Amino acid sequence: MLLSRAALAALMVLSAMLNACAAVRSPAPPRIALLAAFEGRYRAAGYDALYAARLALADGGIAVDLLPVDDGGSAQTAADRAAALADDPDTIIVLLVGQAAAQHEVQHALGDLPALIVGNAAASSVRDRVFQLSNRALPTRITLSPTADIVQAASAPAPFVADERLALPGFSALRPDLEGVTIVSAAALPTLDYTNRIQASDPFAPPPGLLSMLVYDAVRIAIPAAYSADRAQAARMLAATQYFGLNGRIRFSDGWWADAPLYTYQYTERGELIAVRP
Repeated sequence: MLLSRAALAALMVLSAMLNACAAVRSPAPPRIALLAAFEGRYRAAGYDALYAARLALADGGIAVDLLPVDDGGSAQTAADRAAALADDPDTIIVLLVGQAAAQHEVQHALGDLPALIVGNAAASSVRDRVFQLSNRALPTRITLSPTADIVQAASAPAPFVADERLALPGFSALRPDLEGVTIVSAAALPTLDYTNRIQASDPFAPPPGLLSMLVYDAVRIAIPAAYSADRAQAARMLAATQYFGLNGRIRFSDGWWADAPLYTYQYTERGELIAVRP
């Protein structure tokens, strides 16, 4: 289920009414929100993250509610929806995936809500409770404007270096000549086993994209923190992360993934991403 801002607010009101009317009820599981694009030209990134998150929760074996929220396609709408999530007491952690969701105004709108930014190194963390699953050196490697969308990038003169924005299938479909396009990321390409698991998890799941395994690891990191007593404790647990997953060892230093890998990718003539030497 994907929620707009109005639907998200209505859900929160309904939840509060039900809670007030229930004499006895079991405690609701903690909630992890996924703020990403589920409509428009970047929707492939949102659904890629959604199937990865669902698989991670299934593998985690612990009851956690996943709330996918569409970012609305801009930093302003994403910030509005982040503010609504900040007002929801059941939401303990939010994953920010995509260019709009990772922007600074969105991070500020989250208030005391801890967040994990998956990829998108160009939009660096600006709050203590925001943790970046990316390599700290990546912004210095990127030569494409951080504000360029995939349509603008499709006509940009090569060569240039970009982040995961250009790993979406929509970009390769827009640009006939992919020579000279380089993508740098801390995310590893999905393995065959992982790809098979994702596609077996849902009949509508497409082959996973570049950030899929990193979203999976982010959710596995978030699950124990979501059971914290409050958001402050959840943030402290994220800061103290010592996790070994599909992308190797993950721990944080000053909000960044410490010792994060740095991969370089280019496109083949068939439009497929392959790893190359830096």
